[in-house]
Parts: sequence; C-alpha cells; structure tokens
Amino acid sequence: MAAVVSDVGISVQNIQEISLDAASLSCPSNVFEDSTVTVTASGTHVVNGNPIDEFSRLSCKINFKRPNSDICQVRLDFVRFDMTGPNDFGECDSGSLTVTADNLRDFITCGNNTGQHLYLEYGDCDIVSVSMNPNQDENPPPTFDLQATFINCEQSGSSNTIQNDPRMTFSFYYT
Repeated sequence: MAAVVSDVGISVQNIQEISLDAASLSCPSNVFEDSTVTVTASGTHVVNGNPIDEFSRLSCKINFKRPNSDICQVRLDFVRFDMTGPNDFGECDSGSLTVTADNLRDFITCGNNTGQHLYLEYGDCDIVSVSMNPNQDENPPPTFDLQATFINCEQSGSSNTIQNDPRMTFSFYYT
C-alpha cells in the first residue's frame, strides 16, 4: 500500500484508496496483476500509463467513491479514450469500458470516445465503478485518460446521459 510521488504525477501500487486534492493515477497500478484504484478527489485523472508497455494492457477497476452526502453525481470526462471499436453487431468484444453501480444497469463502451463525457448518478450507492478491460493483443494498444469531477446535488446534470453539444443530450433509460 504505497504511493510513489514523482515529478510526472503519482504511480499507485497495490493501493485501495487515495485521497488527495487532485492526482494523476496509473491504472493498472501493479505491473504483475490486474488493479483496483479508488478515487475520492475531484479533478483526479486516471491514465493507463505507457500504452507501449505490455503491463498497461492489464484490466483495471476504478471506484469513484462519493466523498460526502452532498455529492449526487460524478462527471467522467474522456480526456483520451481509444481502443478497438465494436464488431459488426455493435458489441464490444475486443476490449471495453464498463460502468457499474447498484442503481445502474451496466453501461459498456469501446472505440474512440475522446472528448465525450458521462454523468453517473450515485442514487443510494456510495460507489460507482468503471472497469477497463483492454484487448491484450490490440495494436496499437488502448489508451485512456479519464478525469473525475464530483458534482454537488444542487448542480447535478442530467442523469445517465452523454452530452457533447449544448443543444443535444442523449439519454439512456434502462429498465
């Protein structure tokens, strides 16, 4: 359970939770096994490190823990997100990002989503999780830089939506 601070950010190794004003976390954080990191600070970036490194292709789970009861959503910005796109049937069978929470139906995406963002509702949950499941053989290797912004309940955006244009919102209504 150690965090190593360097002039290029923070490399996390076998850590369950890190609480800083803002940080840059690498995920996977352990070069020998899949990793889990927990984000509790708004503005935190989670990146997959050096995409050329074979260990950056390991699976990674990111828990976005609600910092307090005044927070209702986390905005997840895809600063950089590029992996293999869906197959001919629209399924992400060669690597994906999956969003899970007790109050949400799983949301799965793949392909190039750079510049997009999601608003994820906490509801009665205190943790929303994102699992990165890259294709081990993908060439070029997948890259991601996700930024979390915790949103106060009074300033919440639309629930479970993608909004890239101020004139349009795409909603996902799950049953």
